[in-house]
Amino acid sequence: MDEAYKPQVHVPPDAHTLLSSLKNEGYVLGVVSNRETPYHDELKELKLDSYFKFLLAGGEVNSYKPDKIIFERALELAGTSAPETMYIGDNYFADVMGAHRSGLIPVLYDPTSLFPDTGGFAFIRSFTELPELLK
Repeated sequence: MDEAYKPQVHVPPDAHTLLSSLKNEGYVLGVVSNRETPYHDELKELKLDSYFKFLLAGGEVNSYKPDKIIFERALELAGTSAPETMYIGDNYFADVMGAHRSGLIPVLYDPTSLFPDTGGFAFIRSFTELPELLK
């Protein structure tokens, strides 16, 4: 295989509008992944890079979700405290439980209802539901 594996990425049609609105309202946006390196090139290619204050990959801090260290580093980069920080992720165990154990406000993004029991944590099926959660 000559090319590095690149997963298929679906960007919702209203992603730019939503991210722009959140950034303009003063929300700090970041991307935390369990990759070895951050998504710099991918987000730039999708023209999403300008919305995010930081990109953090587990390989940069030798810590992977659900470990607390990666969430603590994300908080440092965001310049926010855990109780005031909402973390949205699509994996119940790595994202929701990791964020919860680190003191953040977890939100499960579950568009296909993969996790029918969210354990009482907030969830969204579409990013269009996000502004309502932020009220």
